[in-house]
Amino acid sequence: MNVYREQQLVISGVDVANTFYKRLRGMIRRPISALYIPHCNSIHTYFMHKPIDVLFLDKSGKILSISPNVRSKRLRMWKRASHVLELDANMANQLGLYEGMQLRLEE
Repeated sequence: MNVYREQQLVISGVDVANTFYKRLRGMIRRPISALYIPHCNSIHTYFMHKPIDVLFLDKSGKILSISPNVRSKRLRMWKRASHVLELDANMANQLGLYEGMQLRLEE
């Protein structure tokens, strides 16, 4: 999956957590830098070995909230969110992502 901002490719090769196992495992001990979790409004970082940025998205891909540098053993939730995008720590800032920005996700 790829993530676009306007017509610009922002992140390529995003893994999709579309099975129970992938959702349970998340980014724990995986060599990926981005994970998209559809139909989700909360995450945990138990057993994580590195901090992550957590982006909560609405149904259309608009960023509702960004939780930067979420460390291990934390819970994050955004009630109005429909999807979650997990990124390596500081990646949201490096990519210039901000709350209210519209993203487009494509297979």
